[in-house]
Amino acid sequence: MAQVQTSSLTRKYGVTMPHSLAALEARMVKVFECGSVVPGCNHVIHAEDESELMVEAIRHLRSAHEVEHLTERLKARLRAVIKDE
Repeated sequence: MAQVQTSSLTRKYGVTMPHSLAALEARMVKVFECGSVVPGCNHVIHAEDESELMVEAIRHLRSAHEVEHLTERLKARLRAVIKDE
Protein backbone atom coordinates (compact mmCIF):
# COMPACT_ATOMS: atom_id res chain seq x y z
CA MET A 1 0.00 0.00 0.00
CA ALA A 2 1.36 3.44 -0.92
CA GLN A 3 2.17 5.77 1.94
CA VAL A 4 0.29 9.08 1.81
CA GLN A 5 2.32 12.15 2.70
CA THR A 6 0.47 14.68 4.81
CA SER A 7 1.35 18.33 5.22
CA SER A 8 2.39 19.84 8.53
CA LEU A 9 -0.91 21.77 8.61
CA THR A 10 -2.83 18.52 8.30
CA ARG A 11 -0.77 16.91 11.06
CA LYS A 12 -0.89 19.96 13.34
CA TYR A 13 -4.44 21.19 12.83
CA GLY A 14 -6.23 18.33 11.12
CA VAL A 15 -6.90 20.55 8.10
CA THR A 16 -6.89 18.96 4.67
CA MET A 17 -5.43 21.06 1.86
CA PRO A 18 -5.58 20.70 -1.91
CA HIS A 19 -2.52 18.90 -3.25
CA SER A 20 -1.15 22.10 -4.83
CA LEU A 21 -1.14 23.89 -1.45
CA ALA A 22 0.52 20.93 0.25
CA ALA A 23 3.23 20.96 -2.44
CA LEU A 24 3.74 24.70 -1.98
CA GLU A 25 4.11 24.29 1.79
CA ALA A 26 6.70 21.54 1.24
CA ARG A 27 8.83 23.92 -0.86
CA MET A 28 8.83 26.82 1.61
CA VAL A 29 12.24 27.90 2.77
CA LYS A 30 12.84 28.97 6.36
CA VAL A 31 14.58 32.31 7.02
CA PHE A 32 16.37 33.60 10.11
CA GLU A 33 17.34 37.27 10.33
CA CYS A 34 19.87 37.59 13.13
CA GLY A 35 19.02 41.26 13.64
CA SER A 36 15.71 40.09 15.09
CA VAL A 37 17.68 38.67 18.01
CA VAL A 38 20.91 40.70 17.94
CA PRO A 39 20.14 44.32 17.03
CA GLY A 40 22.41 45.67 14.31
CA CYS A 41 23.38 42.29 12.85
CA ASN A 42 22.52 41.99 9.16
CA HIS A 43 23.25 38.25 8.82
CA VAL A 44 20.42 36.28 7.16
CA ILE A 45 20.24 32.49 6.94
CA HIS A 46 18.06 30.48 4.54
CA ALA A 47 17.48 26.75 5.04
CA GLU A 48 15.15 23.99 3.88
CA ASP A 49 13.82 23.23 7.36
CA GLU A 50 13.84 24.55 10.90
CA SER A 51 16.38 22.00 12.19
CA GLU A 52 18.95 22.96 9.56
CA LEU A 53 18.23 26.63 10.18
CA MET A 54 18.72 26.29 13.94
CA VAL A 55 22.10 24.59 13.45
CA GLU A 56 23.28 27.42 11.19
CA ALA A 57 21.84 30.14 13.46
CA ILE A 58 23.58 28.69 16.52
CA ARG A 59 26.83 28.38 14.57
CA HIS A 60 26.52 32.06 13.58
CA LEU A 61 25.72 33.19 17.14
CA ARG A 62 28.76 31.36 18.48
CA SER A 63 31.19 32.63 15.86
CA ALA A 64 29.96 36.19 15.25
CA HIS A 65 28.52 37.09 18.65
CA GLU A 66 30.62 34.90 20.97
CA VAL A 67 27.56 33.19 22.45
CA GLU A 68 28.89 30.24 24.42
CA HIS A 69 25.79 28.88 26.15
CA LEU A 70 22.34 28.73 24.58
CA THR A 71 19.60 28.80 27.16
CA GLU A 72 16.18 27.34 26.42
CA ARG A 73 14.88 30.91 26.44
CA LEU A 74 17.33 31.93 23.70
CA LYS A 75 16.49 28.84 21.63
CA ALA A 76 12.80 29.70 21.95
CA ARG A 77 13.55 33.27 20.82
CA LEU A 78 15.42 31.92 17.77
CA ARG A 79 12.48 29.69 16.85
CA ALA A 80 10.01 32.54 17.35
CA VAL A 81 11.67 34.78 14.75
CA ILE A 82 12.01 32.12 12.03
CA LYS A 83 9.91 33.01 8.99
CA ASP A 84 8.68 31.12 5.95
CA GLU A 85 9.87 32.54 2.66
